[in-house]
Amino acid sequence: TLAWGGSWGINSYVIKCTKDINHSQIARPASLGPYDIPGFNLFNLKGRRKEMEQKYGPEKTKVLAKYVGTGAITKAIATEIVETLWGEAPPIEKTKAILLCQTYQLNPLMKHLYLVGYKRRDRDGNYIEDGQGNLVLDWSMQIGIGATRLMAQRKHNYSYLDLTPRKATKEEIDTILGDTADPNSIYGFVHLKDVDTGAEAFGLRGIGKNERIKGEEKGNTHLNMACVRAERLALDRQYPGEMPQGVEVVDERFIDTTYKVVDETGGEGISPLIGGEKSGETAGEEESGVESGETVSSPPKKTPKPEKIGASAAEVAEGEGFSINLDWLRESQKTLKWTDDTVLTFIIGQYKVSGTSVTGALQKLTREQAEDFTRQINNRIEKQKPLF
Repeated sequence: TLAWGGSWGINSYVIKCTKDINHSQIARPASLGPYDIPGFNLFNLKGRRKEMEQKYGPEKTKVLAKYVGTGAITKAIATEIVETLWGEAPPIEKTKAILLCQTYQLNPLMKHLYLVGYKRRDRDGNYIEDGQGNLVLDWSMQIGIGATRLMAQRKHNYSYLDLTPRKATKEEIDTILGDTADPNSIYGFVHLKDVDTGAEAFGLRGIGKNERIKGEEKGNTHLNMACVRAERLALDRQYPGEMPQGVEVVDERFIDTTYKVVDETGGEGISPLIGGEKSGETAGEEESGVESGETVSSPPKKTPKPEKIGASAAEVAEGEGFSINLDWLRESQKTLKWTDDTVLTFIIGQYKVSGTSVTGALQKLTREQAEDFTRQINNRIEKQKPLF
């Protein structure tokens, strides 16, 4: 600080920032954690190796220890890490994780990225097994909030204002959401400012108070998850196009780093995908026995063709007696400037369903909820029209 502007009152001075005399707030600068500093781990290799053995076991540690303090993440390095940690994951999921690690220079060994396998259940709640008796899994790629900050801080210098992240005040919720706020949700608020450009961005995200969250038994809270989602939203708005899209953001402090198979909620839960059905198929097709070569005397059961909600198109998210046009939804998101994260949180908070993807959550709506969802989206678009 610097005394600026001469005397102020009697025997006193005005103290102002040396970089910008117009600063009127105290901002907390964003800073990298020790695990994000290249080469940091080289100073404590024994400690890091012991920590890895506790997480991954001695065999995987032998393979992966050399990559803990590595600099650039090449495709070859990312491939070996992903194959060692999640070799049982489907090839497409491993490929996506490898490309994400290489493109954004993320290291799973430094708590940047996770692949988690969720046990798939059928409509009766029973786990689904394949022909060999193995559990059928749906895989989800997740990025830690620390990695999200790291990606932003590599290129930008920004600060947190107004003591954020924190719980949103009633005034902030009313200003941003108005009468659309869910009284059964808790909202997190984040206010960011780019130090170099002066640009500011806000993030407000909610989560249902009764929604089960991952890591709750380890101390994770609904407010913490709301703040994590709010921070990701603020970073998306502050630096659009720089963050990977369609990937769930989590608090890595509460992620099970042993990478074992878990239920969606961290305990008893339902998979994001509905077991036993594929998009575009009727419920009776799988029971017909045609795929397995069996002959059945009774004709396959038929269900009424779901009615499409939204404009007609080939790509849809189907539920019980309805289907939502995903092309319509994507165009609506562009108009509203909503990310997939925004839509997912809205669906979960509004209709009290679970899911780690927009499509998965939509599939769990009732027909009445689906109609209400499309109506609310269209109403928001109508309200925005006078602004254009």
